[in-house]
Amino acid sequence: MLRILVSSLLALSSLFTPLSLKEEGIHELPNVHQVPRMVTMSFTHDTKHEMAFNYNTDYHTDTILEVSQDEDFSKDVIEFTGTTSKSKVSNDGFIHQVKATNLKENTTYYYRLGDKELNIYSPIGQFKTENNHPFTSFVHLSDPQMMEESNALTYGRLLNELTSSFDLDFLSVTGDLVNNSWLNNTPHLEQWEYSLTAQFDYLKNIPLMAVAGNHDESDYDFSSRFNYPLEDDQDGKGGIYYSYDYHDMHFIALNTNDTSNREDKDHATGLSSKQLTWLENDLKENSDAKWKVIMMHKGIFDAGSHSSNISGEDYDIPLIREQLAPLFSQYHVDLVLQGHDHLYSRSYPLTCLLENEELKVSYQEETIKVNKDNKEYDTYLNPKGPIYINTGSASGSKYYSVVNYDHDLIPLEKSYGSTNQMCTYYYVENDTLYGEIYELIDGKLSLYDQFALKKDDSILEENKPNDVGDNLQNNNNTLITILIVVSCVVLFGGLITFIIIKRRKHNG
Repeated sequence: MLRILVSSLLALSSLFTPLSLKEEGIHELPNVHQVPRMVTMSFTHDTKHEMAFNYNTDYHTDTILEVSQDEDFSKDVIEFTGTTSKSKVSNDGFIHQVKATNLKENTTYYYRLGDKELNIYSPIGQFKTENNHPFTSFVHLSDPQMMEESNALTYGRLLNELTSSFDLDFLSVTGDLVNNSWLNNTPHLEQWEYSLTAQFDYLKNIPLMAVAGNHDESDYDFSSRFNYPLEDDQDGKGGIYYSYDYHDMHFIALNTNDTSNREDKDHATGLSSKQLTWLENDLKENSDAKWKVIMMHKGIFDAGSHSSNISGEDYDIPLIREQLAPLFSQYHVDLVLQGHDHLYSRSYPLTCLLENEELKVSYQEETIKVNKDNKEYDTYLNPKGPIYINTGSASGSKYYSVVNYDHDLIPLEKSYGSTNQMCTYYYVENDTLYGEIYELIDGKLSLYDQFALKKDDSILEENKPNDVGDNLQNNNNTLITILIVVSCVVLFGGLITFIIIKRRKHNG
């Protein structure tokens, strides 16, 4: 299997022939150990003027990024120098990180990565910086979980359909990009080759924003693959958390590996206090964002065995649910993208409150019908809480069945144990976020479900949920007001009655 992968990489490396040799008609291949591999492109905090890159080489090389508006790189080439460092992952060679800055907004650029002195570059990719138009489109994928070459092939078919069917701004992947890099395990680097290098034709033109799953948790394996905008002082050993903006959407990527004793019922801790503090501060600082989306691997409201902890392996999930769900309600999160359980499920908009160490969950059922592009969307008007969604398996390496979950604790509108690859396409247009859930059937995308969230500013203040604490305070204030009114009626009514009786006795 590894021999097949190396052969594929050598075939790919024919694209890296130095330009001077090509001009002479000599087709000598560069040293495969110096060729950029596992290339990923990602957002920074400035999506209008920057783009970040991460890649791997076996041998030490310089880290050069060349960017141009000319696909042939014959003029106006901008050069950026990045860092080269020995990977913290065993036998992983060198990690390269570089960032393009001071770019023009709403502009298409071509790029290549490599070593200028060696004249070895990656194949050319392209990206477009953010514009001022409010339209945003992205795809949510989860759990590709590369184990072997067959998974890479099926995953590639899905990516091919997505990138050819939709004009995407980025991909959102909620964990388990590989299978064997779980905690304390030796990383299987060929699985990252399947997940990234083998998919380069589909990934070279689109930013990949991902979170670490429990199968990506081996020492520094996930954080070595991506150049994400980290704000907190993080070690990155088992994953990372970060946030970014695109148009009027704010995304928060959480690290659900950041727990301890997850398989010990009596000592599981849930997410670390450090990450929770960062999360709440981030939500506060971005409270004005029109749309707030959470990306996380371990689902806290879904129809699978992990979410309900039926198998007894995820004692951290009930704790994470109690930690996060009230926060998401309080700060008006709109959408929570989940993974871990390889099935499709979609909750109602949920409002959650932790009261006396018990999670109270209520939900919004009412929808309106919105017809658009010959599709009818069940649409939540000014949703009173986030929708929690699992989007199934992106590669089909594993499929899960719907379990007998706690329907009172986990109110779901839909659940489906599909045995087809699945994904969700989202786009925001005007004041509405549309979600379209697809299965890959016979190599083609087939629409399975659709829904929408609509924010109507004309009635937003009327229906917008207040903080959970404010709701309780409002309820208490209403009760107090009623009691005061009733007391006054009783008091003054009794007083007036007493005066009338006294007067009658006096006059009589």
